[in-house]
Amino acid sequence: YFSLKSTNSEDDHTLVFSVPILEPLSPAYFVRVISDRWLHSESVLPISFDKMILPAKFSPPTELLDLQPLLPSAIGEPALSKLFRYKEFN
Repeated sequence: YFSLKSTNSEDDHTLVFSVPILEPLSPAYFVRVISDRWLHSESVLPISFDKMILPAKFSPPTELLDLQPLLPSAIGEPALSKLFRYKEFN
């Protein structure tokens, strides 16, 4: 929901939103802005996906580092280390 007042109607506005990208990829999405108070007051903006670069569908797994487990006392604060029921952090 977005409400535009007449006092700042001439200013630029940025609206940030997320939409799912489904396969097969559509060539464009259309954003439609409609006024609920004025008749025939609407605008349609096409958003093209022609030059969009998507990440790899399945990214490679992260390599595990060969680290030694730490005790909760490694936090340095006794009150905080009591919060953890773990014997070691991995």
